Amino acid sequence: MKRPSNLLSSFGSLRRLSQRPFTSVPRLSQHWKTSDNPGKVAYESLAWRSSKNFRATYAVVPLTLLGVTIWIFSNPFLAEHSEGRSQGLIPYSEVLKHNSRESCWVIIRGQVYDLTEFVARHPGGSRVIINNAGQDVTTLFEGIHSPAVLQSMLQPHQHLGPVDPSTMPVQEILMSEDDLRVAAARNAMPPLARMINLADIEEVARKVLTKQGWSYYRSEAEDGYSYRNNFAALRHYFFRPRILRKVAEVDLTTTILGIPSSLPIFVSPAAMAGLGHPEGEKNITRGAVEVLKKVEKLGFHGVMLTVDAPVLGRRELDMRTKEIFDDDDEEFVAAGEKRGGVAASLEGYFETNIGWDDVEWLQRTTKLPIIIKGIQTVDDCILATQYPGVKGVLLSNHGGRQADYAPAAIDVLYELRQKRPDVFDKVEVYVDGGFRRGTDVLKAICLGAKACGLGRPFLYANAAYGEAGVIKTVRLLNEEIKNAMQQIGLTSLAQASPDMVEYVIRSIEPPKPEDYSQ
Repeated sequence: MKRPSNLLSSFGSLRRLSQRPFTSVPRLSQHWKTSDNPGKVAYESLAWRSSKNFRATYAVVPLTLLGVTIWIFSNPFLAEHSEGRSQGLIPYSEVLKHNSRESCWVIIRGQVYDLTEFVARHPGGSRVIINNAGQDVTTLFEGIHSPAVLQSMLQPHQHLGPVDPSTMPVQEILMSEDDLRVAAARNAMPPLARMINLADIEEVARKVLTKQGWSYYRSEAEDGYSYRNNFAALRHYFFRPRILRKVAEVDLTTTILGIPSSLPIFVSPAAMAGLGHPEGEKNITRGAVEVLKKVEKLGFHGVMLTVDAPVLGRRELDMRTKEIFDDDDEEFVAAGEKRGGVAASLEGYFETNIGWDDVEWLQRTTKLPIIIKGIQTVDDCILATQYPGVKGVLLSNHGGRQADYAPAAIDVLYELRQKRPDVFDKVEVYVDGGFRRGTDVLKAICLGAKACGLGRPFLYANAAYGEAGVIKTVRLLNEEIKNAMQQIGLTSLAQASPDMVEYVIRSIEPPKPEDYSQ
């Protein structure tokens, strides 16, 4: 397996979702029409047999083990569930019989799985599985989960074998109102060449994503103050440009943990649902050690430990999305079931008891440099430097999706620079949250950040235009960072310094469209 060759691949969590961001019933297969407009697609309603058309791509998969999120590069279609495959075909009529909590079978991509033992452990609750027991749940499953979930969550004996395709009923596939809206939006997409900034791409993604997909990507904690403040805080930092610096040649390269990077950006970890290990704490610990050793042998350069999510944040926009759930059922709610939302499928993988002793355990377990993601105070930055294995800290409030009223990363970075500049000599400091412009990135670099992470912009780009959109996003950021450096008199990132940025109390609102009218 080829290891990622650049920082965006090795450091990020961008999963090329085969251009299928949260498709709902019916499954919609996207076929790229022309190279000039890779985002414009023709939608075709397909039955379950069409799963072979699903494009297999490599993915960065997060394994959450004992609260340790380890990002590894893997093939989601590896082995195609070869283990546990029984000989012969299973009639659909037999699958139909197992439609209860006591005996629960489902069909996923033409394969039959026995989820009876797993129902109670499903992080998204048992109701969604029980309501679909004895059925083909390919559409429902692939709309939320990565295919790698089957390998990480189920045991080989739970894979019963292939269903007999000749016994499958021919089902009439009806497009929902949201499917029709998405199809129309796809057909009306502007060419990628018209996208001149990240906001343009986000607007296209908003239109072409399903309601469920947009709600998950865009969701924020409660009233959204953390999310909005990520953007508002950046408006308080202004440049102090230097002139007559001869900026014809500009060097945007940097290093992150010693890895050369052509830009000071990376793709921030952005998890999908349900990736992890279902076993108990002892098995999880052993599994974590096993994974870390394999990661080291593969030649990876670091482990990122996510610490800003001990519990799932109340992402209300996502919670209101209930296409895959029935209306509220107080019986299930009283039993502890979660109501709606893609993020609910993640809740079983949060570790409320994660602590600094886990950092100590991690540095004993691996020789890889550790980056702690989700630090939100100067005090915790200082604590992180006390662990020799920690080589970097990522200042982040989880994109405003966890605690509402959490500080913006740029403000924590500024405070760290003012109060404890020595920290920058002990660990590399990264930031994410609200960065959408090259000027945003350059402000953080001037204040001492080594690089800036972007999460949603890459998800939006991938959802709208696929791989071409991701490449376009990187190119736009490259152009903007270079232009900003030339405007303030920098010819290399090494020349960026805190005295080139000042904090202003007032916040300048961006111009409105009507401001441009004559």
